[in-house]
Amino acid sequence: MSTANPAPRNPLLGRRAELRQAAEVEQGRLGELSVVAEAESVVAGTYVNEVAAAATAARHRRSAAADRLARAQREGDPATIAAARAWVEGATAEWEQIATTADTQITVLIRARLETLAQMREQTERAWDAQAAIADTYRRPGGRG
Repeated sequence: MSTANPAPRNPLLGRRAELRQAAEVEQGRLGELSVVAEAESVVAGTYVNEVAAAATAARHRRSAAADRLARAQREGDPATIAAARAWVEGATAEWEQIATTADTQITVLIRARLETLAQMREQTERAWDAQAAIADTYRRPGGRG
């Protein structure tokens, strides 16, 4: 008596098992990309909130500097006006730096997000194709399935 496993009754059973395993791998890869996409979303959201807070604070400093300049101009002291004008220029430069940095960083985040979404779309197609390959094994030859 042989200890080897007999051939399965239906030769498609082995093929289906292989296809299921492949489909699980593809679905797992899609799950991994979903985790990456979620992490990118959290990072981007946190960054945008931080930049918004920094920009708001800089805008308030710019507004306070402009008020200080207006007071100095009403008082008419050239030294006070010059100091207030320098404060306005510094606050404006700070706000512009925050905005420029934010634009650059947000562009990087958007590009990364688009790349991840493109990878997810491709991986979704691979996962669906793997599932379809399993379903195809249940169709009868000749299209009568």
